[in-house]
Amino acid sequence: MTNQEKKQYLRRYQAINADINQMCEELSEWRTKATKITPTISDMPKSNGGENRLQGAVDHIVEIESKINARIDELVQAREEVLRVIEDVEDPDLRLLLKYRYINGLTWEKLAVEMSYTYRNVLYLHGKALNKLVFS
Repeated sequence: MTNQEKKQYLRRYQAINADINQMCEELSEWRTKATKITPTISDMPKSNGGENRLQGAVDHIVEIESKINARIDELVQAREEVLRVIEDVEDPDLRLLLKYRYINGLTWEKLAVEMSYTYRNVLYLHGKALNKLVFS
């Protein structure tokens, strides 16, 4: 497995997490829209347009929530798989670097500050860590 393929595998957790965050924002927007839909109460016969819009919004909210729950299951599984691979790295500094990068999603700059390394040293250690990864 090339280092590029290893990075892509490790990035799965952050990608799923970002997807969930985006869906949560969409869910929030739909909830806001649903609260703004108000049926008109009148004794005059009319169509149920407001009620149909409200039901449609509720249906959409339920659908998004279902998708979020499914992605959360994927997220938990991806985290376990990524951590299992990272935990097999013997060097504790390299393990920590991989966790900061691929679990916590730190940028290279923040990672360097957190670990008290230079930016270049972090990149070097990352390459070294990728070479230590073993996928089974």
